[in-house]
Parts: sequence; C-alpha cells; structure tokens
Amino acid sequence: MIEEKISGMDEITLLNGVLSAVPEPFFVYDEEGTYLDILGGMDRNKYHDARHLIGQRMHDVMNRKLADRLLRKIKLAIKTESLVTFEYAIDPKDIFRYEGQPGPSGMRWFEAHISPLAAAPGEKRKVVWIAFDITRLKNAFERLDQQSRQLREMARIDTLTGLLNRRSFYEMAYLEIERFRAEKRAGFSSGFFVMMMDLDHFKQINDNFGHYAGDTSLRHFSKTLKTCLRSNDVIGRLGGEEFAIIISGERINTAESLAERIRQTTEDTKITFQDLTISFTVSIGITQLGEKENDIIEALKRADQAMYRAKREGRNRICIFSEEKDGV
Repeated sequence: MIEEKISGMDEITLLNGVLSAVPEPFFVYDEEGTYLDILGGMDRNKYHDARHLIGQRMHDVMNRKLADRLLRKIKLAIKTESLVTFEYAIDPKDIFRYEGQPGPSGMRWFEAHISPLAAAPGEKRKVVWIAFDITRLKNAFERLDQQSRQLREMARIDTLTGLLNRRSFYEMAYLEIERFRAEKRAGFSSGFFVMMMDLDHFKQINDNFGHYAGDTSLRHFSKTLKTCLRSNDVIGRLGGEEFAIIISGERINTAESLAERIRQTTEDTKITFQDLTISFTVSIGITQLGEKENDIIEALKRADQAMYRAKREGRNRICIFSEEKDGV
C-alpha cells in the first residue's frame, strides 16, 4: 500500500520533493511580488536555477516595465480569486545573476499560470506561479506566419517582373481610388490618371531571340518603370507585355512627363542578352478617372484605346484619351 510506504514521512517534505523534481518551475510570490519560494524548474535546457532570487522583489531583479506588468497579473489573480494565464518574454541576461549560469540564452517565451493561495485573515496574500517554456512553440508559429506572409506576397506579385499581378493591381487601384476621393473631398488632391502601356513588336523579340530573351526584356522594362516612377505610383503587369500605372494626386502635365520619361528611357535602352543586343520601344495611353467612377475598369479601357491609337500612329509614342479620336 502507498500509505504504508510513506508512513512516517512528513507530507510537506514529500510534496516539496515532488515539486522540486518537476521540470517546470513553481514560483511562490506574495502580493507585492516578493519571491517566497521556488520549486522545480530542473530542466536546464529551458530554465535557469532561480533560487537565488528568494527574498527579493520583482522590481529588484528585472526592469521596471516588465516587473510592473508581471505584478499586475499577480494582483489580478488575487482580486478575481481565479486562475490567470498569459504569455510573456524574458531575456535571461536581463534577470539578476542569470547570466553565466547553466541554462538557455537569448529571448525566451513563457506561458504563466497564476493561482491565488488561501490565506488567514490579516495575512499577506500569496500566489503560485507556474512557468511553461513555450519558446519552441512560439518560434514554430513565427516560422509558419513568415511562410504564410511569403505565400501571400507571392500570390500578389508577378513572379517574372516583381510587379503587382493583375488581381493585386485591381485591388490596389480600388484602395487608391478610395484614398483619392477622400483627399479630394478635403481639398488636397488634383487628378487621378491611369496609363496603359505595351511593348512594341514584342512578339518579334520572342520569335527572333527566344522566350528567355523576351523574359529578360520584360524584367528590364519593369526595372525601368520602377526607376522612372515615384514610390507612391502603382505599377502592375496585367499580362504578356501589357503594363498599367496609376498616378494619383497630380495634374495631367505630371502624368505626361512621367510617361515621356518611361518612353525615352525605354527607347534609349540596349539590353545585352548572351552575345545579342536587344532594343525595343513602348506605346503609352493615358486617361483620367471619371468623376463618378469608383473602380478602375472603365479608365483602363479608355487608356487601352489611347494606347492602341499610339500604335496605329507609329508606335513609340504617348496618346491621351480623346472622345473624338478614341470614343468607344
């Protein structure tokens, strides 16, 4: 019988012995954050020996901000007479006399379980605080979150050029229109312009030099766009050799000036591919967002019409949408 085996043993001594052997540490604090006792925590891969902290207050062994936060949790457990659980991070080097002791290094994450202990009338309240090291779990979640962010970014970006893909461009366009409308109501915005552009005779590059040469040309043109435009301009590859740009909060002469910079830079560029030299030009169409338009669809159609007029008129040029010349 178990009772016979422990007969004569001090139950408190036995309980302390059991708790001391537990891998996770048990901290006993009073309501002022004084370390009254520390049991367990024998796994040195996760925990330091904290017994030297007994008799000291939290504010004596760690920075004030962290100590204030931990003490609030102790007081909450006492006030509500209930279990309090939360997560917190500590770097062992920031705890008094932890550095140099056997145990882990670097930032560690813990999940605390704080339970109030019964007390006699007039006696200071106490809590027992069990700390579970969840660092590996937090790091695993962080890696998963990072991978998820990367996947979301990959879903937004055209993998060949690094620009927004068609879907993301449309989503960004909607947000830009919303922002433009708000700024215009406040009197801070001028115009909202949309450009469509298409590389001239691009099929000949693929036919004459191969698709790798075509891909190189598209990547180079994408870099040209990023170089010629501002950080707040929205650029997207809509497919093939078609690109679209949003210029918000500017006047038409600014949009024309940016388009001309793109056109001229593209014309002047020579790309070396293997032992070949490739050059090409671009045709650009520009239109302004209509007063009652709340999405980019119709503006893209008008810019597309103006772009194809640029091609009909000889390519390597810029055309601004005109109802008379481009009316759909």
